[in-house]
Amino acid sequence: MKRVFLLSLTSLLILFVALFYISLSGPLEKSSLAQTMLIELYKKDPKVQRDTASGTLKMSPEQFAYETLSFLNNYKHLPISALAFSAFLHVVSLIVMSRNKNISGSLFMCAAILSSFLIIPALLQVYLGYLLLKKDTSPITAAKS
Repeated sequence: MKRVFLLSLTSLLILFVALFYISLSGPLEKSSLAQTMLIELYKKDPKVQRDTASGTLKMSPEQFAYETLSFLNNYKHLPISALAFSAFLHVVSLIVMSRNKNISGSLFMCAAILSSFLIIPALLQVYLGYLLLKKDTSPITAAKS
């Protein structure tokens, strides 16, 4: 049970760090790294290369990067909300863990779904849910029944 609690705290810490980072990162349009990456991806696109060669390119790479980042910035609240709700379920699961392992394991699984775009916390939450939901078939517990 101690291992479950420590892994749970680790996962929760990663969730809070990611939530904090995403919340405090500024507008995506001002990120030069994101713009550079999008411009490079845009230039490597075969259709863009064909349109550039034929002279029918309708949008500059800089304009494409800016519009894409503006669009993503408008929906930045979705991952923030999902992470916040995942952290909430995680905390509730920690509170419920001593009373009912099945409910706690199910809450960890639900939290994993919400934080699925962050690989490490999601994997930890699935593992924690598995540990809490699996049937304990050790000989000591079977003899007590």
